[in-house]
Amino acid sequence: MEKMDDESDVPKTKWPEAVPRESEDVILSISCGNSHLKWATLVKHHDNLITPEVFWRTPHISDEDEDLLKNNLIGVLVRYMPDKQQERVFGRSDLSTELAQMESESKLFSVYVVSTNLKQAALLYKVFSVLKKCRFYLM
Repeated sequence: MEKMDDESDVPKTKWPEAVPRESEDVILSISCGNSHLKWATLVKHHDNLITPEVFWRTPHISDEDEDLLKNNLIGVLVRYMPDKQQERVFGRSDLSTELAQMESESKLFSVYVVSTNLKQAALLYKVFSVLKKCRFYLM
């Protein structure tokens, strides 16, 4: 992902670039509500059918988050994703591992965000931008 200068740099979905790739087994969907983020993990089955697996809700990411301010973006993900979903997306539930090792073990995945709250979209983009194998799109 490219570095983000402001909220307008968050990638928007475009056809056909934003379509999930065949090699993607897991997709994250995040909906930004007025006070919470609603997350979903979607998985691809052997017949290429994509279905939701788990839903969870978290508070918004604060721009004053201690890990965010320290640029510990993996620390933010650890707090916002349940262990099982960390394992599903990254291949492990212990995200305190070295980023380089985690990157080599993770698979390509996409994050689709539905939001009119551009500040939250920008914060989510910043958090996921640490992962080179992640494609991030604002719908």
